[in-house]
Amino acid sequence: MKKKIILGIILIPIILVILFLVINNINSKYKRYIINSSEWNNIINTRTSSNELKINNLKFNDYNLIIDEDSSIIYYSVYDIINIGNPNIKYSLDSGLKIAFSNELDINNDIKVIVYNNTNYHIYELSITNYSIISINYKPNDKITGKRINVEVSIYNNNPKAINHYTKSDGKLIELDKENEYLLSLYKSSIGRNNRENDISIFDMKKGNEYLLTKDNNFNHKIQNVILFINNKYMGIYTINHKGGSDLRYENER
Repeated sequence: MKKKIILGIILIPIILVILFLVINNINSKYKRYIINSSEWNNIINTRTSSNELKINNLKFNDYNLIIDEDSSIIYYSVYDIINIGNPNIKYSLDSGLKIAFSNELDINNDIKVIVYNNTNYHIYELSITNYSIISINYKPNDKITGKRINVEVSIYNNNPKAINHYTKSDGKLIELDKENEYLLSLYKSSIGRNNRENDISIFDMKKGNEYLLTKDNNFNHKIQNVILFINNKYMGIYTINHKGGSDLRYENER
């Protein structure tokens, strides 16, 4: 009898945790977090705005959104900008914070995201784009001028026919012309701190591991444009090309 009681004491918390996770997963659709204008106004009228409140991580259908804290803009890159749907969302917030959205996901909607607690709130803008994205992150103390530094690279390919919509790689980065041109080299880290060239096809280009990112102030849609983020900061629209190549040769044209 005692064994059954002990077993029950052990199993009850486990069952409760499982039930919580199941319920949370069922109710994690985006539309669950939409609030009406009265609820929105009540939050901002009864609390104080604070930039200290932040979203640590936000995912739509396991897709990591880029959060630019400097501008309080969250970027969501999608290849089907019309049929965005009602994605599952996952997020990480500091203890005591809640999250809500102002509108349904639609390119024509002005969508705001609010995080709040009992006393404060912070508002982000949600920007939906069909541009592909390259997100590069490095250690805050590193400098990208003068020498190549180690970076982590996330590539979001919005070509509907792309085999891989998401690619991640180690790499090295150097700034060739202040915020106008960068040289990105992709590598695979291996034992003993040795790096091997990571020759892959990105954006359906021919395989390679060295790419030039050049700021495109003319928004020439005849060539491959991407949005570039460095340490989650929006840098602008850039063209991407193989190092030493003035044209883009695509895998399906070889």
